[in-house]
Amino acid sequence: MTRHLIEPVLVSALNRGKEVHQLLSVRPVDGRWEVRYVTLWKTAGEHVVALSEIYLDTPEQPGDVTALDESDPLGERWKHFASLEGALGWIESELGGSRTRFVNSGVLQDEVNEALRRTGPRRGEPVKPGGSK
Repeated sequence: MTRHLIEPVLVSALNRGKEVHQLLSVRPVDGRWEVRYVTLWKTAGEHVVALSEIYLDTPEQPGDVTALDESDPLGERWKHFASLEGALGWIESELGGSRTRFVNSGVLQDEVNEALRRTGPRRGEPVKPGGSK
């Protein structure tokens, strides 16, 4: 069973008022871990995309990354689209995302944890400045 949403399930989730997420990257930046992801939802007949960038001090920082996001509290970096196709096209062309890698809200943290395990330092080892391990 795959965790990524196939397009009919993605459309259904959005039509039910749910948010979906896509992890774009996890990388070391200046001694911390940068986590970039997008959130997509539908409201009042339009599709909205929000780009989030959060920074973790350690790869084992607990909690839901969406709860840590304070990068755009007023929605100034949100993009609004008349269609789902427009939103997905922008995510692909401007952010390097994929229309086939969206997940439900509860699954984003699993993807972040897996990316940190693949790319992060060993448990307890600090990230060195400049992005090297």
